[in-house]
Amino acid sequence: IGSGVVANGWTNAAGSPDLMTSGGLNVGPFILAKDMAASPNGGNFALLHDGEAISQTVSGLVIGLDYEVSFYQGNGGFFAVSGSFSDHTENGFWDVTFGGAGTQSSSILTHDGFGSQTWHLVTMNFTATSTSEVLLFDSQKDPLSTSGKDARMAIDGIVFSEATVAAVPEPTTVALLGIGMVGLAGAEVRRRRKKRSVEKS
Repeated sequence: IGSGVVANGWTNAAGSPDLMTSGGLNVGPFILAKDMAASPNGGNFALLHDGEAISQTVSGLVIGLDYEVSFYQGNGGFFAVSGSFSDHTENGFWDVTFGGAGTQSSSILTHDGFGSQTWHLVTMNFTATSTSEVLLFDSQKDPLSTSGKDARMAIDGIVFSEATVAAVPEPTTVALLGIGMVGLAGAEVRRRRKKRSVEKS
């Protein structure tokens, strides 16, 4: 735990990410993610200034197969203990890149106030273009922001797995569905014939 510390298995890809537990992290005259609760995943979480990034290489992939990336995101915030400002926090989000499969962005999160920060589950799907890809999480600030403030995005509970594929109906189920539709069509034909017979009489 500390400033410039990266969780085991992850690489510092840009900047100086921080690793902390609930309550925040004191760094000189500042408190990062002040009073923020642990994520639903529990334990420590990472906090990245906009422009900072962490990465991990994922191997053993099957080209063309869909994979799911899920994680908890939060807007931790940046609190100054002293000085002319106390809240130097901006809206933020995550850019997630999976090698050649491209980049997806999470929803933009506002800061809910120190002690009231919330965690949100994010799920993304990517299709592998290689047997080995770099999974990159890049903290970003709202591009429409004009305040000059910074974003401090929190992340935890990163899970990588094969994407769930919808089950294909069994042949018997398909056959029954087909028979049912034929039956409905036959009933409609018989109804029309009966109607014409009544009109003739």
